[in-house]
Amino acid sequence: MPATPPHDEDDRTTGPSGPERLRASASRIWLAGLGALARAQQEGGKAFDTLVQEGQAWQRRTQAAAGERMNEAGQRMSGVAAGLSGRAAGQWERVEARIEDGIARGLARLGVPTREEMDALHARVDHLEDALAEAQERLDEFERERVSALGGTAEVTDFDEDAASGRSRPSSPAQDDPREPY
Repeated sequence: MPATPPHDEDDRTTGPSGPERLRASASRIWLAGLGALARAQQEGGKAFDTLVQEGQAWQRRTQAAAGERMNEAGQRMSGVAAGLSGRAAGQWERVEARIEDGIARGLARLGVPTREEMDALHARVDHLEDALAEAQERLDEFERERVSALGGTAEVTDFDEDAASGRSRPSSPAQDDPREPY
């Protein structure tokens, strides 16, 4: 007779029947679950704290990365806005120049002097006023010397503007003729 192999506890042929094996397996699973629950309760606080710390570290990293992206986007937007602003300013300056040129041409057609012409005229008037004041001082000095030479003590008063300008006062109707200079 052939020798029979030794019997194992876990031998399916000689062990517990199907439903008993199923019950034993379910019991073992249940006990493993209870053990895991007990361990999770014992170490749960530590594991939870560790998870919170890891979550905080991850949040800091993602917020920093998001902040960098926002800064980059802000800088790009600032650059774009500055470029648009510069272009708009350039366009506005060209429009202003066209308007000013049109106004200047219109004023020139009407015979209105330019700013440069007005400035030159002001400078010329200032020069003439200075020359007139100097001539007045010389005239006053001449009058004082004349009175002094005549032995008088008369004070010099304002001189006759018509005489100083070369104009004369009409003394007769014949002198009212504009063709006659004097």
